[in-house]
Amino acid sequence: MKEHPIDVAASIVGSKAALGRALGVTKSAVDQWTDEDRKVPAKHCPAIERLTDGKVRCEDLNSEVDWSYLRHGTDPVSV
Repeated sequence: MKEHPIDVAASIVGSKAALGRALGVTKSAVDQWTDEDRKVPAKHCPAIERLTDGKVRCEDLNSEVDWSYLRHGTDPVSV
């Protein structure tokens, strides 16, 4: 079974608790993001991508968001 992107991010940052601290959320919140029916809130995805130097991408964390504006530098409001 493939490792959950949050687990990958936590191992890069040091732990789920460390990831939570870096994001301003609890370890419990980070744990919940690994539930099958949960997605990482979109507002945290870019920070996780930065914290992992791009090893965990926004697309891996929340596939319900169109992340192309990050990739192409396009303002999604004006498109």
